[in-house]
Amino acid sequence: MFVRPVGVPTPFESVQFVLSDLHHWLQSHCRSQSPEDGHYLEDHIRIFGRDPIRSIWNGEQRRFRNHMLAAVPLIDAVQQQIAPAMERGSYLIHDQFSRDGIFEKSSALIVCRRGFVVVIREAKEGWFFETGYFTHDGTAEYRGYRGAVRKLVDSYTQSRFCPPAPGERIWLSDRKRYRTNIRFGNPRLWGERNGSFEPNRIQEW
Repeated sequence: MFVRPVGVPTPFESVQFVLSDLHHWLQSHCRSQSPEDGHYLEDHIRIFGRDPIRSIWNGEQRRFRNHMLAAVPLIDAVQQQIAPAMERGSYLIHDQFSRDGIFEKSSALIVCRRGFVVVIREAKEGWFFETGYFTHDGTAEYRGYRGAVRKLVDSYTQSRFCPPAPGERIWLSDRKRYRTNIRFGNPRLWGERNGSFEPNRIQEW
């Protein structure tokens, strides 16, 4: 299924959804409300509503309804989150490589209202929804839009709060992959001023 936000800056002409990625997202992050384990069921419900999620996913039974029509309400709800975030430049793009320097994929992280982070990946056919998550661990830190932006700036500048150089490598925790060529859509939304990021300049949305 395609989502075509209006007025979106390149390269996001469309985002496609497939059932396998929706299943991965819900199974990975919507089993329960236990942020310390990466599960944010109640946070998702507060944004998307209970019915769109329940139409395709039962977290208690970990049962996924493999039917695209059943997924339409949830896809529509996700669309309503990512379209305005894309349009305002609330995203960062990076390329991912294996430890041996083999290119794996280009991805974008889109920070939506209330701190919901959507990950999309680029393929020959366009951009695909991959997953969504929140950055907080149950505490106030990194909660909400401003908290999610601060968390990503901290991670992708390696706590130096300077724009990463084009060839700079950000290693994943398993040290088997790294991300590079990091670009921020609208740097001012991310707190960038005069060549450095200032977290106190990040505004809530």
